[in-house]
Amino acid sequence: MAEAAAATRTEQDRVAGTLTVAHKVVRKVVEETARQVPGVTSRSGALDSLRGAGSPHADVRMTGRSATVQLSVDATWPCALADVAAEVRDTVRAEASRLTGVDVHTVDVEIRAVAPDADARERRVS
Repeated sequence: MAEAAAATRTEQDRVAGTLTVAHKVVRKVVEETARQVPGVTSRSGALDSLRGAGSPHADVRMTGRSATVQLSVDATWPCALADVAAEVRDTVRAEASRLTGVDVHTVDVEIRAVAPDADARERRVS
């Protein structure tokens, strides 16, 4: 009985096909997910994406269906940097895994720069 069930699953897998997610897709999902975390700000210039200088910026290493991510982000000031980094790590790991189907098992976060919050600048009184 177990052999028949295994044979049926193998047949279904062959008929259903496979899914391959390119590391570039995982990188884009990671960067967009990080951008949505409170306390993270985006920075990009005309050549930043070519030079890898924009923020957030991810380097993704794929091994089969699992990924290791090194991620650089800019944070808004004022904020607790350790809290922002932990939130980015946890959110990226969970959401990128959910959205891509790839096991994102390691996310190393570097906060590269700190910039004033745009809302804080608008609240200043002269």
